[in-house]
Amino acid sequence: MTPGLAALLHPHPIAELISHMARDEPFVVHGACDSIAELLAIPFLGSLEALLAAWPDRVDVHLPDVADEASSMTVQPSEARTHFGAGMALLFNEVQRHAPELVQWLEGIRTELGLSALTQQRCLIYATPASKGTTAH
Repeated sequence: MTPGLAALLHPHPIAELISHMARDEPFVVHGACDSIAELLAIPFLGSLEALLAAWPDRVDVHLPDVADEASSMTVQPSEARTHFGAGMALLFNEVQRHAPELVQWLEGIRTELGLSALTQQRCLIYATPASKGTTAH
């Protein structure tokens, strides 16, 4: 399957996502399937430990007062695990810079949504401890 929105949503059609968006309703795809096998094969996406061990950049830590990037600090990956263990969410920015195969996924999604080639495209990874999360926005 071609990298893009259709592969991410499989087995649901894009029209189902659009319908949910029009009604301002949540849309969830449960489980991983073969259509995203290429994404699941990226080594540092296997676990938080693998990501922290491989991550070359600083990591944003969402502080508990707001639990969002509006109240955060930036730390080295070696420090991020301690903050995660204390119940704080982590944000890894611009992941596509370290996994070039993600660029074709961004391009596919942009094209399927009909967005301009000038649109900023980036991949973010949020790691949130169990029963925690990022403030909705």
